[in-house]
Amino acid sequence: MSELPGWRRSDLPHAPQFTLGNAVRVIGPGTILLGMSLGAGDWLLGPAVTVAGAVALTRAEPLALVVIGANLAAVNLAVIAFHTLSVNRTLLPRELRPPLWRQTALGVCGLFFACLAWAALGDPTRFLALLGW
Repeated sequence: MSELPGWRRSDLPHAPQFTLGNAVRVIGPGTILLGMSLGAGDWLLGPAVTVAGAVALTRAEPLALVVIGANLAAVNLAVIAFHTLSVNRTLLPRELRPPLWRQTALGVCGLFFACLAWAALGDPTRFLALLGW
C-alpha cells in the first residue's frame, strides 16, 4: 500500500451538476429499461407463471414437467451462451477478452443447446401431448 502515490484533489474530475439529463446519461438507458422490465416481470408475469404452473401440476405427469423444464433450460443456456459471447466480443476491451479457444468453445456450447432446443420446440404438439392436451 505504501507504493501507491497519494491522491491529490486535482487528480479527480469534478462531479457533473445534477440534472435529469445527466442522471439519465450516468445511469444509462439500459439500466432504466432493465429496472422497468424486472419490475413489470415480477408483478405481471409472476402471477401468470404461478397460475400456469398450478394448472400444469394438475394436468401433467411429473416426468413430463421435468422434460419441459429441461427443454426450457436448453433454450435458456443457448440464449445465455450467445449473449455472453456477444457481450465479450463487443463491450470488453481487447486486453480483457477471453482467448479465442474459449470463445469458440462457448459458441459450440451455444450451438449444441440451440440444436437441443430446436429439436424440442420444433414440434409444439409434443409439449401439449406431454401435458395431456
